[in-house]
Amino acid sequence: MQQPEIRFELTLRQKKAYQFLTSDEDNAVLFGGAKGGGKSYFLSIWVMCQIYNLIRLFKLDKPKHPIALGFMGRKRGVDFNDTTLETFKRVVPSHLYEIKSQEKEIVFENKAKVLFGGLDDEQH
Repeated sequence: MQQPEIRFELTLRQKKAYQFLTSDEDNAVLFGGAKGGGKSYFLSIWVMCQIYNLIRLFKLDKPKHPIALGFMGRKRGVDFNDTTLETFKRVVPSHLYEIKSQEKEIVFENKAKVLFGGLDDEQH
């Protein structure tokens, strides 16, 4: 399966974070900033790219159920839903995923999924 071609612009700080995240020498990145600083935008792009990389790496082809490959969240679930999830929906083309709100899952091509919510959520 070929990863979809999607064009996006990163700020200098986002480019640096991306370099650290893809470096073999680094294993952690702290990326913060003020409201409106591009954290959710960067996270949305990063998650989409990583899910497609993992689908390709693991050769996921029509598993019986989508495999959970990650979690996106914030301290409070309401903040994730009101801001980060809305940014994700704006940034990532809608034909690449399905949001299952009740299950708190973003499913990519029925092969892999990312769970989402808040650290205050006792369901997951």
